[in-house]
Amino acid sequence: STPKPVIQHYLVGVDGSPQSQQAFQYALSLGPPGGSVLFLVAAIHSPLIVMSEPDERAALIEQERLRLSQCTSEMAEQATFLNKIVHTIVEVGEPLSVLLSYARQHRVDHIIVGHRSKGALEQLMLGSVAKGVVDGAQCTVTVIR
Repeated sequence: STPKPVIQHYLVGVDGSPQSQQAFQYALSLGPPGGSVLFLVAAIHSPLIVMSEPDERAALIEQERLRLSQCTSEMAEQATFLNKIVHTIVEVGEPLSVLLSYARQHRVDHIIVGHRSKGALEQLMLGSVAKGVVDGAQCTVTVIR
């Protein structure tokens, strides 16, 4: 009998940046056509939201949810055209935690993230999501620069 093809599960961290778009484009090139599942995962989290007044926070979160939903929807449309099975996720939370938790829960085989250069203060305060994914993932990780 013919062995069943192995379906690969890929997760792309989406934040709307050019680097996350490059990570998505790279993910599209992976796996056989129609033989891969692509999770497009975006986390709603920014210093602006965290430090905002409680009455402003809900509006800022909704605004960010709409922006990220549009990003993931556009990517999903392109991936579906290439016969990928696509799931889009936009979740409130710290990006590193959201990505790693989702990857573990869904037995992701490969995480692809973009690397954004940050200033020294931002790097100190927020750390690097890409570095955290490399250090904390239980699967293959590709960082796109």
